[in-house]
Amino acid sequence: MIKHYKVIFAIFFLFAFSYISQASHIVGGSLTYVYNGGSNYTVTLKLYRDCAGVALPGSVTITVVGYNGDPFTPSKNFTMNLASSSFLPSNLDSCAQAPSPIPCVQEGIYTTTINTLPPNPGGYHIYYQVIARNTGITNVNATCNCIGESFYAYIPGYSVSWLEDFTLPNGTILDTGATAWTRTLGATPPNSAQVNNNLFEINGANNAEATWTSQVIDISTLTLGANLSVNLSEASNVEPNDSILVYYSLDGGSLTLFSTNGAMPNDFTNAIASETGLIGTTVQIVIRVHYEGNSGGEIYRFDNVVVSENDFVSNNSPVFNQFPPLFLCVGNPFTFNHSASDANGDSLVYSFYTPYDGDNNAGPLDPTFAGNIATFTPVIWQPGFSATNPLGGAALSLDSSTGLLSGTPTMQGQFVVGIMVKEYRNGVYLSEVLRDVQFNVIPCPPPAQALITPTGALSVCNGNSLTFPNASDTIANNWLWNFGDLTTTNDTSSLEFPTYAYPGLGTYTAQLIINAGTSCADTATAVVTVTTPPADPTANGDTICSGMTTTLTATAPGGTYEWYDAASGGTLLFTGASYTTPVLVATITYYVQTTVNGCTSSRTSVTVTVSPIPAAPTASGTTICSGTTATVSATAPGGTYEWYDA
Repeated sequence: MIKHYKVIFAIFFLFAFSYISQASHIVGGSLTYVYNGGSNYTVTLKLYRDCAGVALPGSVTITVVGYNGDPFTPSKNFTMNLASSSFLPSNLDSCAQAPSPIPCVQEGIYTTTINTLPPNPGGYHIYYQVIARNTGITNVNATCNCIGESFYAYIPGYSVSWLEDFTLPNGTILDTGATAWTRTLGATPPNSAQVNNNLFEINGANNAEATWTSQVIDISTLTLGANLSVNLSEASNVEPNDSILVYYSLDGGSLTLFSTNGAMPNDFTNAIASETGLIGTTVQIVIRVHYEGNSGGEIYRFDNVVVSENDFVSNNSPVFNQFPPLFLCVGNPFTFNHSASDANGDSLVYSFYTPYDGDNNAGPLDPTFAGNIATFTPVIWQPGFSATNPLGGAALSLDSSTGLLSGTPTMQGQFVVGIMVKEYRNGVYLSEVLRDVQFNVIPCPPPAQALITPTGALSVCNGNSLTFPNASDTIANNWLWNFGDLTTTNDTSSLEFPTYAYPGLGTYTAQLIINAGTSCADTATAVVTVTTPPADPTANGDTICSGMTTTLTATAPGGTYEWYDAASGGTLLFTGASYTTPVLVATITYYVQTTVNGCTSSRTSVTVTVSPIPAAPTASGTTICSGTTATVSATAPGGTYEWYDA
């Protein structure tokens, strides 16, 4: 059965966490490797855990599978021990309000060098899965403590062009499909020669023979040469003269044994028969099994008959340069350099992706490998969140060329974010590395700001003491004043609202430092003007009739005018240049004073004289003839008489 293959070199660089029975509080990690040549690789797993979670495991086991996820027999899985651990430094500003409890992250590094991964048709898939993410994550439903994470890396191998992996019904003895093959039996047939449990299995009999023959396979497009391989195994202690032989015929020529493990007599358990670098137009593979006279019941099996191109690509994982900050501040813009380095100098392109799940309470969510591409179960975003909008609110920005990540968090919480970097060599896609991180978004009020007065100016009258205002943020916890008096060194105070008497007229610059001696210190200044008292104001008095009001106006020297009632002992009546009296019935005296630059003048008295209303006058009338004049007169109460035409 044909399965065309194009190598996709994908290194999934995921952040996950430790797993001991059921680990918790996953906050990040990575799985990478370095190619040392031949079959030798150095593999590194970094795990990041919340300090409040389960401890880092002492060792981890990495699963290794082959083309289309086929497991290896014997297994190529390997174990790595915890090599080192350390606590990551916090990026929390010392002046910011710390959350409670403060998140803490521990990094554990697991690494080993293995020599068991020779170039393989279809490459190798290696991965590790864990449980669980933080239950308090905001953008992913992790409240069940069963949302895990997966680390994955793909090691490239040869490009597969023809594969028979016997994923056929048990008992199949012939394939006429795209990967056609036939089976023929000798004069003495074995007990069976057929597909069994996704293998081709020959159950022997005395002096029996069976031959499996592939179709003629086109290799004309494999310009770098064709590689051939077959996985072999045996059971039941085969006899010394029993054998399984693997041949190829190049361009219709004679049968030639594979140069590596082409002839396997007697017991060997497992082996890989292989041939490399064949240049030609066609190839055909023949597998022949022979049993001697005492071979009843011995079993030979083979699997994964592969033709691949001799195009192995050596490569190292891209590696992200920095671990992201533990904290972001809600409402504050941030920028983080999410770039990676590539030892091979390949071109890197950055994008967002949806992070992967891993183990859960029911067991691991193993990936699938259709078309030799690993597919993991993704996490499920909560409503309002997505790969490009993992923090909610406005989407984040990621520069595809530099990996520069920026945005402004709009809500507090813990957020999973996925960043992918794809790798290209000479314009050809090779791999992708994924990083799954958790951002803690917290409130970060700005450091306390120092302020004496919003205007930055104060005044006081010469000879008076000035009590300083303090408009600084209330979260300040200490104050250091210098009043700017150059005549002395004793012009300081640590009070919140100090009082100071300057020695004479002039201007002085006062300075206030809050949170002095800490990284959160801030400074403010104010110019203090010491002035002389202003001249006394002038103001008009008035004479009015009882029951009337009048307006009194003060002039010169300016400033702020204040009016007082002298009779009541100095009650402040009004502030302003003009004062309108209430209805008056008796003579009254007022005081007015002015304040200029903190100095107050003496009081000027202003009298309003109130006169009583006089009685109505009496007047005599007379009778005259038309055309004549008469004189009338008024008497009592005196004063000025005014006559009107009634």
